[in-house]
This record gives sequence, structure tokens and C-alpha cells, in this order.
Amino acid sequence: FFNPQVTTYPATYVGKYFFQDFCSPHWIYSLDLSGTPTPTLFGNNVGNSSVAITAGPDGNLYYLSRGAGALYKVVYTATNPPVITEHPQAVTVSEGAVVSFSVSASGTQPFSYQWIKDDVAIDLANANTYSISSAQPSDAGLYRVRVSNNAGEVYSNTAQLTVETVVGVEDRNSDFYPNPAKDWIYLSHPVVAVELRDYVGRSSYIPIEQSNQQTRLDVQHLANGLYFLSYELQGIRYVKKVLISR
Repeated sequence: FFNPQVTTYPATYVGKYFFQDFCSPHWIYSLDLSGTPTPTLFGNNVGNSSVAITAGPDGNLYYLSRGAGALYKVVYTATNPPVITEHPQAVTVSEGAVVSFSVSASGTQPFSYQWIKDDVAIDLANANTYSISSAQPSDAGLYRVRVSNNAGEVYSNTAQLTVETVVGVEDRNSDFYPNPAKDWIYLSHPVVAVELRDYVGRSSYIPIEQSNQQTRLDVQHLANGLYFLSYELQGIRYVKKVLISR
């Protein structure tokens, strides 16, 4: 059964079975069991007295030849255009978050990649992944990638990036400041039961310093993104949006 993680064989061979003739004329056939089983010739003149065939970790077929006393690798030499097997996916993030798009393709390597935003090629975006370290509203748009080799090229589906903005004010008369924050968050009152969670609800550890006048939260170790700050003041529970952006 041929189902390697990577291969230079055409995608049409993945998920099929391979078997071979032990005598003459020394052929290898593929067999598709998804419908009516029909063997298809894959290769011939593969060496005499072959005794086993298997897929190697590099995505090539290997067989043992008893007559030659050797292990042979079956290399697919035809050049096949790329076929995209995994397309980039749409994503919605808060301002300042990390964004990553990726693509996977089968066919004859090596591949060349060019990421495109709103039908304009992105400079230096020439890998199978494209990342934005701190998403801004200007990064929102439609992304896709062109994958090519010597035999042709193919475009991925379009993936939309949505960046949700958080409007913050740096106002010392508000309950907390600054917002957006970089390294520290200050609350203008001593508070209790302080908790900070990210946009998916995971709690983040934050060192807290308090005095009679204010509470200071150390957020230097946190990644950029949208968080929800909750605390208790005079018996009332408050939840605030805060953006960490550097």
C-alpha cells in the first residue's frame, strides 16, 4: 500500500497498491481498490528474481533482487506539474497577533513558491509558508500562493485574513493604562482576583505589584495579541479588553 508522507511520484499513485512479478517479464503493477480492481503497468525490466517490494521513508519504491543480490530503488523520472494537496485556510485574528499561512503540494520537486495578497506578489514571500509576526489592519485581505516547477504551475485557493482592531486609549484617568500595552499594565486602584486570558480563553501568568495607589502587572513575557483582563474592585467584577503590541 503506497501512502508515504512525501514522494516525487504523481499524486495519482498515492493510496494504491503495488505488486510485482517474481519471474519473467519482471514488471511492477499498481492496483486501485477504490472501484473495480484494475491493474496498471507501472514499470518493467526491474531486475531478475525480485522477492519483495515496499515504500521507503523517502517516498520511493524499493525491491530486493535475489538474482542480483541487491536492493534497488525505483525512481520516477518523469516531470509532473505541482498539484496542491493542502490549501491555505482563512483566519481571523486580533490586531498584533501572529498569522501563518501554509500550502502543501505533490509533483516533481523542487517547487518554487510566490505568495500573493490581493493579486499583488509579496516581496520575499517564496516558501511554502508565509507568516506575519504582528498582524495589522493593513494586512487584512485575500491571500493565495503560486506553486511551480519545470512542468507547470498552479494557484491555491484564496484565503481571507481578517484583522480585528482594538481601540485603546492611553489615559491615566481610566481604570487601566496604557492600552495598547507593551511591558506593563497599570490599574489606578489596588484590586484583587486579577486574571489575564488570551483570546481563546487560556489563562496567562502575570507577576503583580501592588501599592496603596495602584496595581502594576508585568506583561513583558506575553506575546502580542488580544487579551481579556479581569479583576475585582470593591466587590464588583470587571472584564476589560487589552491589546499587547510591541
